[in-house]
Amino acid sequence: MKNYEHLTFNNFWPLTGSREFFQPSDLLRFSDVIGFHVYADLRLNLDLAAAEDTRRAMKCVDILEDYTAISDKCAGLAGARVLEVQGERIHFILPSQEPMTDLIRVLVFSSALTQTVYQEIKPAVGDDWQGFSMASDYGPAVLIPSSYGGGSLVSLGNAANQPAKKLGRGVDSGHLALPNRIGKNLSGAKPSGDWILVDVLKPVTATQSFFDERLTESMRQMARSVFQQSTRRGGRNFAGGMFDGLSFAKTPLRTRGMCLRADLDGFTKAVEDAFKNQKVPDLVRQFTDVMQYPLDFAEKVGKPLIELPWAGDCCNIFIQPSYMETVEEMRAVLPVEAGRCWHGIAYENGGSKRWSSSLGSAKWAVGLACGDRDEGGDGNVIVTEFPAAGRSFRVVVGWCARRAKDAQETSGIKGDDVVVPIVDYQNLEEVFKPLFELMGSNYRFSNYAKLKQAGQSAGKSLATSSTKHVVGISTALPAPRPYWR
Repeated sequence: MKNYEHLTFNNFWPLTGSREFFQPSDLLRFSDVIGFHVYADLRLNLDLAAAEDTRRAMKCVDILEDYTAISDKCAGLAGARVLEVQGERIHFILPSQEPMTDLIRVLVFSSALTQTVYQEIKPAVGDDWQGFSMASDYGPAVLIPSSYGGGSLVSLGNAANQPAKKLGRGVDSGHLALPNRIGKNLSGAKPSGDWILVDVLKPVTATQSFFDERLTESMRQMARSVFQQSTRRGGRNFAGGMFDGLSFAKTPLRTRGMCLRADLDGFTKAVEDAFKNQKVPDLVRQFTDVMQYPLDFAEKVGKPLIELPWAGDCCNIFIQPSYMETVEEMRAVLPVEAGRCWHGIAYENGGSKRWSSSLGSAKWAVGLACGDRDEGGDGNVIVTEFPAAGRSFRVVVGWCARRAKDAQETSGIKGDDVVVPIVDYQNLEEVFKPLFELMGSNYRFSNYAKLKQAGQSAGKSLATSSTKHVVGISTALPAPRPYWR
């Protein structure tokens, strides 16, 4: 039985600098913190990770590693800390007990970091630059270490969740998004739904107090120092496949497959109730069990998987073709089979009694993306690890990683849904296309009820079989294979 220990943030944070802290253990130490959650989003040309030219693809890794190191050092200058690195997106925490007093710290940090990225990183990115935005919210969050996906620090709380979703919906480059309740009275702010946007790149009279030239210059010096060190990094090569002892930090992996992102829709209420009723330890126990869900999926889906860190209550997995199966064959069926398998675990495999106490009323919303040669990255990704904050962060970079997230965050998507970009819908077997309806102009969605019915009419579900054929599919479904940690 696992034991749990609550630590204050000041006692908890130093422990996160040890890789061993994230290894499986009978003792789980957790913490909570109140403050500003700040996200920074560097947008690159998504085809960069899929470039056939190895040097261009490695440029993507080098840029993101430098961006991570620069962000980590710059955060320290402003009293913020890196919580998670999710490829192009970095999640900071700035502890604070006085939101209105400390809001200026967030604004100054955001303006200094934004100017540093524009002036130092943008020239290195060149034509692959797509913009840089930030978003922040204030409130409590519980921090739970996880061994899944190479080790990550899961943060649960509205303030840790909403800025990421706002960035997904769109924030103008060079701007910081803040909720109306925090920023509506700020000078120079412009409305954006329930949020406001502040230009943190170009100061004007109304926003001059948000800019600190001395801090910005210190951050720029940090950036230049990182670039100087990176020139001495030395050459490195990509790994072309998984093997025992592979270090993603030393040898990034270039591979192909499909990304899955599953969000626990409705779980926010459980988080809110835990803070309101002072039951955070119960929440930690509940979510620790939820994090076992993808392990069931790994056993049942029958394909090699690469674990990726959780992002709040969102699970991320990279799925690869089975032995003797091509990516093209896999993407023609996987949105149906993986979607049916993922949802079926809660409803069928182990029954509702197994998961009802942990999931509660929450349900999964799943986004899947692969892309093809004509549109998207053709399933190409880079899996690597970056050092920061004394830790190592595993990330996946590529068209399918970004689009799986965008699909899952599409407005109108809810629990039990499965969403794919239009290009992946077009690459489905014809027999499966009627299962998916148009959602906006860029995505198609189905739901578990339809996928389950399809399983009855078109063949048995992957979740309940190991080597069956599905009507309209020529590829045999293999027995489950080990997944990669």
